[in-house]
Amino acid sequence: MTEVRFLVLTGTGVDKGDEWSGEGQPSTVCPRERLDSSALETLLLLSRKMELRFMTCYVVIEGGVEETTQLLRERFDYIFYTGGSRVGRIVREASNRFLTPVTLELGGKSPLYLDGNVDWDTAVRRILWGKFCCNLGQACIAPDYILCNEAAQEEFIKRAAPILRDWFGSEPQKSNALARLINDRQFSDQ
Repeated sequence: MTEVRFLVLTGTGVDKGDEWSGEGQPSTVCPRERLDSSALETLLLLSRKMELRFMTCYVVIEGGVEETTQLLRERFDYIFYTGGSRVGRIVREASNRFLTPVTLELGGKSPLYLDGNVDWDTAVRRILWGKFCCNLGQACIAPDYILCNEAAQEEFIKRAAPILRDWFGSEPQKSNALARLINDRQFSDQ
């Protein structure tokens, strides 16, 4: 069982399917109930990328807490969950019933240390990409904050502004290239 959060952006198994599904083993995909239409789009992309294999290797369970709770009562060979610690605890407790191995990839902070001894153009572009292009920071690997001295801070800001304008234009809220937060709750969590 795995929860689709940002599968397409990480590229995990989208091209071959084997890596994500455990070497071709049948899998159950449980999209987050808060993803709305993007969950459907993700599943459609998967089915196109993996052709008909998607239909024979994956079972898709849609729904919310009730459906997920029922799903966790079933026996699985392995459970892989990405998400928050509150639901992660529930998944972990449910896995104990059958002694099912589980991987919990729970949210956390991802600080970044930046000193002045860097290739500034490369560093700034990579940091901004990680924050703005990787699901608008809704990924565990997206930098939450930068630890640096004042001189490095000023240099970063000076170099970041033109890059962001180049990527998203002078009115980023109107840019089709800029990802959006899934919902109001995600906005308040950032």
